[in-house]
Amino acid sequence: MTTYDTPTGTAGTDATSRLREAVERSRTLLIAHAPGTDPLPLLYALGRHIGPEQNLVTVSRGRTGTPPLDSVADLSGPLVDAAPQLLRYNTGFFIVTPVRQADVVSLLRLTCSAPVGMLGTLALPPAATEPEKIAEHLLELATNQGLYAQTAAQMLSQGLDYIAYLHHRPGGVAALRLYTVTDDEATLQLTEAPPTGDITNIVRGLGGSTRQDGGEGGTA
Repeated sequence: MTTYDTPTGTAGTDATSRLREAVERSRTLLIAHAPGTDPLPLLYALGRHIGPEQNLVTVSRGRTGTPPLDSVADLSGPLVDAAPQLLRYNTGFFIVTPVRQADVVSLLRLTCSAPVGMLGTLALPPAATEPEKIAEHLLELATNQGLYAQTAAQMLSQGLDYIAYLHHRPGGVAALRLYTVTDDEATLQLTEAPPTGDITNIVRGLGGSTRQDGGEGGTA
């Protein structure tokens, strides 16, 4: 279920400030991107606000040709250095964390309880194009590790401050919607925090770039 906050400010501004706050104040942020969207410029821009001691870790969902579900690949290095490898590993979570090695259960628990800031991205299956599907998919990943649905919902809501959803508006403009996360028994509730906006404005507001020329600090 999705509810809505009262809109404030200029389009893109509120989302930009909340995203910056998420990484600067060690909040937990998960970025989900719809098929055909590119999360790299946003990740590069957010990387400007993340401490250099944090590392990029990915957990695969175990698709054909990928590691099994219980494997964790440590890409090492700051986010800005590791981000180009995201498209190679975009079958599961990507989390920026000081921890270099962990099993999936520990990583799920870490995601839900660690006081340090982490950044994750979830590559959605083709059918999961709505925010509610994102929440359902998160719960499925957690319950597949042996957690009861209610426990999984509580853990995820306690640990996830925001879910950011990168998608295409009608006409092909890339945009971002931002949600806060709470739990209701065995489900996750998403509350949209408008105004969200054009991803270009948000990336620029974070100090990044949407150029396609391969320049440092925010290119696709």
